[in-house]
Amino acid sequence: MTRADRREALLARFRTGSLARIVEISDALASADTLDPLVVEPLRAPLHTLKGEARMLGLTSLAALAHAIEDHLVDDGGGHSLVHVRAAVELVHERLHAALVEDAEAERALERGLALLSGHVLASAIEPSPPPVSSRPATPAAFSQIRVDLVEELCERLEVLRVGGHASGTNGERSGGLDPELRQQLAELTELAWSLRLVPVEPALDSLSDHARELGRQLGKPLRVTIDAGGAQLERSLLERLQEPLMHLIRNAVDHGIEPSTERGHKPSQATLEIIARSDGPEVVLAVVDDGRGVDVEQVRQQARERGLLSEAEAQAAGPDELLALLFTTGFSTSKTVSELSGRGIGLHAVRRAIEGLGGEVSLTSTVGRGARCELRVPATISRETVVVIGFGRALWGVPSRRVGRVVALSQRQAAGESPTIVVDGEHLPLVSLAQLLGLDDANLVENRVAICCRHAGRGYALASPPVLGEFQLFRRPLGSLLANVGPANASAVMDDGRLVLLLEPATLLGQRLRTDTRERRAQPRRRARVLVVDDSAIVRELMVELLTAANLEVCTASDGVQALELLGRRTVELVLSDVEMPNMDGFELLERLRQRDSELPVIMVTTRGSAADRERATMLGADAYLVKSDFREQHMLEVVGRFVEVPR
Repeated sequence: MTRADRREALLARFRTGSLARIVEISDALASADTLDPLVVEPLRAPLHTLKGEARMLGLTSLAALAHAIEDHLVDDGGGHSLVHVRAAVELVHERLHAALVEDAEAERALERGLALLSGHVLASAIEPSPPPVSSRPATPAAFSQIRVDLVEELCERLEVLRVGGHASGTNGERSGGLDPELRQQLAELTELAWSLRLVPVEPALDSLSDHARELGRQLGKPLRVTIDAGGAQLERSLLERLQEPLMHLIRNAVDHGIEPSTERGHKPSQATLEIIARSDGPEVVLAVVDDGRGVDVEQVRQQARERGLLSEAEAQAAGPDELLALLFTTGFSTSKTVSELSGRGIGLHAVRRAIEGLGGEVSLTSTVGRGARCELRVPATISRETVVVIGFGRALWGVPSRRVGRVVALSQRQAAGESPTIVVDGEHLPLVSLAQLLGLDDANLVENRVAICCRHAGRGYALASPPVLGEFQLFRRPLGSLLANVGPANASAVMDDGRLVLLLEPATLLGQRLRTDTRERRAQPRRRARVLVVDDSAIVRELMVELLTAANLEVCTASDGVQALELLGRRTVELVLSDVEMPNMDGFELLERLRQRDSELPVIMVTTRGSAADRERATMLGADAYLVKSDFREQHMLEVVGRFVEVPR
């Protein structure tokens, strides 16, 4: 395929996707009475995407018009401007039906749109012309789409035959199932048909590289773009749905990440952007890597604190991975300015939402001054995959096997929910009820006997669940946007015996839970942080209480580990300061017991001994800090405590 052919195909895909977005926006505006936040918020992401794609395709007038509409939606919520926004959106609709070129007509449309939005022209004075009727013959892309549709229909019909043949051979009330040899031939034919759905990733990455170079040219940032596809293949429909997220990542890398050549210091004036793809078992990993300025995690920490996303204590304790993950939340941006390309905090949020919708996950790593790597991990196929199936009463639920690390048995105490964490291969995993994630009214109806271990945002979790029924290779059917938006499942499948399985994505479930927990914490009124001091010396306890109370912290005490565990069964604390040498239960045993119950509760060990062996043991058991009493200084103690809880000034 030539570069011209690739551009023509991209323009066709852009026109189709953008028309769908504009229809969505027009419908929302048609039913609105005013531009209040409930109307505006859902429109920002599709406008942002349309604007960015138009910019990357060199349609600068169309991008500028979308940017102006976005500005108007954000900055002017008055009902008087609604009619002007509607008219401006109609202008965009008109341009999408016209030739997608940057010409005089495109510039005139921009001028009319800007005049509308500024209120200098009445909306009734501009009547968009009807879409032109094309007499052009069907393009090769159209025939390609017909071929894709036929392959998909072939796969679905073969799958129905395979399942039907298997069921007729296993149902005791029926006889005459498919002959074993014929069944084997059908299975092989099905495999062959499925292989036709896979396409190489490289041509799509080549197109993205062209966009990156063009964007760099527009911004005055010369780029050396390299492609390394590694022979990776994806389902065609999945690859098409990845185009938009990958464009977002490239736009962020070039606009935010890469510095102007005059600011690159010792680095080459020509920046490097790598677009990489790799097959990894049943998944494909795609990455956009730049050698730009990187992300300043301290700036992210400060913004998270200022916006209320993290408390002072949470912000201080947060590590780089946790802070970088915040860049994928709605409205979060480190950009100090708003440009036509980015700066509204929409791009990365859209990426996360799109990738999780495909059953994948996204991550970001960065080094200040050296660049950043944004990585997408997605299934190679979203139409058929191996699934771990679980039964809740009469309902069957499935989790992709590629998302499951291990399935381990739960003790009776753990299954009853008394332990918020379990230890698997030395790692403390938060134990989360799958029934609660699914929104079941009565979790007691479910007998939790196993934990399904999985990961989300670089962290391990254990999902408490009934025993699994087994692993099955199933044909995945999307539920459709209506059903997918009202329940936890995003697809369904049918077992060989005809039973329906609702398919889940752990990243989506856990991500929703974490975002809900964050909103609930932010909505709760602030109270003083509560600290537990554990020490067998009454004098030490009194000194610690006096110091911490003077710092406006709430303090409770225990004289040994046994008393501390009993108190923690009744009260919630945000921090534990524990002596090491105590009767009944010493600090090390207390720490070990605490980590079996809670992997996140900060624990500071305070001891008269400062040996390397004690420090190493405390670290191995999960201590967050280690203080020596002989080095005790009040200010130093408060600084260490302040890393984990908010110490009012």
